[in-house]
Amino acid sequence: MKTILFFCSLFCTFQTIAQTKSNTDTIYWSPCYKLKFEDFKQTLDSLSDFDAISSITIDYDITQQNLGRITAVKVFCFFNRSNSKTKGMDSSLLIHEQIHFDIAELYSRKLREIFSQNLKLKKTLSLQEAQAIYSKIKKNYKKISEQYDFETDFSKDIEDQLQWNKKIRADLLTLSPYRYNL
Repeated sequence: MKTILFFCSLFCTFQTIAQTKSNTDTIYWSPCYKLKFEDFKQTLDSLSDFDAISSITIDYDITQQNLGRITAVKVFCFFNRSNSKTKGMDSSLLIHEQIHFDIAELYSRKLREIFSQNLKLKKTLSLQEAQAIYSKIKKNYKKISEQYDFETDFSKDIEDQLQWNKKIRADLLTLSPYRYNL
């Protein structure tokens, strides 16, 4: 058991180092890294309706093609420091923004799962098929993010926030076979 914990800790350390060295403005999602207030490089205007805005991206790269058909895809999820803003340093706000990042990773995993299933079944995808899959996942991601903000009242409803934290953690665990390793 100690050996497993050591290797998990070592893996997280190397992954975090690799992630921060590759691009200091980009944080790729990792179970080992939690957002910090220093990751929000901009300050929101005090008149803003929001306390924080996280710039999070879900995207994909076509890594292999054969005769114009896609044979492999890489999906990634990252937080952009320079476009992320906050006007406060409340720990519940930071947890709320972390769950937004976790939700993005969850939908990245769903995208990886669907791409994987389609490529196993069909062996290849057209660019249009890949884009349709991506668009559907992005639409669902946006919808769940808005539901999350509404139900938690942007982190102010502590009980609902705790329920969402548990739900997203459980969903990430369920889709752990589709986690991306840097």
